Amino acid sequence: MAEMNDADWKRRFADAGRPPSAGACPRDEQRSTWTRGSLPAEAVEHLAGCRDCREEMLSIRRTLGEKQKTGRISGELRSRLQALAPRRSTKRLWIAAAAAAALFAVALALTFRDSDSKPATIAVTPPAPKEKPRPSEVRHETPAPPPEAPQAPPAPVEPPKPAPEKLAPAPDPAVAKPVPAPEKPAPTIPAPEKPAPEPTRATLRGTLVALSGSCSLQAEGEASMQTVRVGQKRDFPGTIRVKADVASVKAAVAAVTYYVQRGAELSIQLQEGRTRVQLVRGEAFFDVAPGNGLFEVETAQGGVAVKGTRFLVAAGTAETEALVQRGSVEFTATGQSVALSPGERSSAGAGRSPAAPQKADLARRLTWVHALEDSVWIEAEQMALQGGMAVLADATASGGRAVGVRDPLKPGTEASAEIRARRKQPAPYAVWVRLSWPHNVPSALTLAVGDSLRWTSKDVASAQGWQWVRAGSAELSDEPFRIRLTDTKAGLRVDQILLTSDPDLNPETDKR
Repeated sequence: MAEMNDADWKRRFADAGRPPSAGACPRDEQRSTWTRGSLPAEAVEHLAGCRDCREEMLSIRRTLGEKQKTGRISGELRSRLQALAPRRSTKRLWIAAAAAAALFAVALALTFRDSDSKPATIAVTPPAPKEKPRPSEVRHETPAPPPEAPQAPPAPVEPPKPAPEKLAPAPDPAVAKPVPAPEKPAPTIPAPEKPAPEPTRATLRGTLVALSGSCSLQAEGEASMQTVRVGQKRDFPGTIRVKADVASVKAAVAAVTYYVQRGAELSIQLQEGRTRVQLVRGEAFFDVAPGNGLFEVETAQGGVAVKGTRFLVAAGTAETEALVQRGSVEFTATGQSVALSPGERSSAGAGRSPAAPQKADLARRLTWVHALEDSVWIEAEQMALQGGMAVLADATASGGRAVGVRDPLKPGTEASAEIRARRKQPAPYAVWVRLSWPHNVPSALTLAVGDSLRWTSKDVASAQGWQWVRAGSAELSDEPFRIRLTDTKAGLRVDQILLTSDPDLNPETDKR
């Protein structure tokens, strides 16, 4: 339609079979709707008869056709379109035209982006203000105006279709992108240190010897328990269970002596470099010789670890108690530990740390332990006397009498006192002598116990009154043995001799 001239328009009007319109030109608002698209019937009538409007429509349509080819809108066309825009909507037309131009420019940049490696520059030109019509273009005819047709909104300028594939706009090299800061490595949290695994310990074979009382034993792998009496032995591989169900018992395994109170139960496990005891219930007293590896006692509430000492552990249903007679122990419960010295005790319940050390009543708590010991008390006047050894009256002596050399002996002779005895337990016995050795009194006293002990008074310090002197320890056989005193000088007196399996018994202070 943009290529039609006056003749074409008149011919079209003639073909339509309508007379040309001779009325006044429509308003600019109405004529602005004729610039593109198909023409309504009233537009055909008016344009066929009005040369001015027809030339204006032909010129605008022709220019719009060129714009579609070149992609640009001339300033003249923009002015003419603005002249046709409704006067009451000038602001809206400016906005619509600016939006259309912006859309068109963006689409054009996207379309031709691939043809040029340089980034496209988009220029947006705001619409120029509407020019007033020239005086020659104003018509002075004033015929009756036809009825106004309903106003249609101005048609926006259609932008060209965008390319099939939408691409993100190329980055502008003039705009520097911020360089992201290097990420800091997350702090390394060290894994909690795991406790070093215990070294593998080989299980050992052992032998249990009943020293006093009787007990029930069950070695590992056996189906039932067997009774062991005083003096009997029992070999076992690795672990043995001990139960004092009839009476309290004293037993020895290697270098450890076990005192198990009646009603108590425990298990003994021998491992290379360590002995582990599990006290199930009741009280047990342990005499551990130093230098034989680690010794541990465990209960339901805690544990005790030692290397050489004498101590008691009592395992109740709700509490564990530890008591030390000699040496020191470490008492542990719920991961907390306390150190106990001689004469101290501590206790711990389920889920409770050990209490602070307190003074212990050893005499009361260890009464049942002392009852298991074998003590042989010998009054010196009971011995058989020979060669000048005599019974001497002495009110300060036990029983009012003692023995000693009354008169000086002839050179080469000796006086003696002798008695035979028998031990009850196959354990080391401590040997004590109660004597009186005043100052400036010569002495050559000798004591022999069986074949394992020979003691002399040469290292004894003289003192006024009676004193207990430890002569040593003796391994006694289960056969009767001889105890013999000899002396060659007058003046020293002997009151008593004590043989005891209790290594901690001091007859000077303990008269049990």
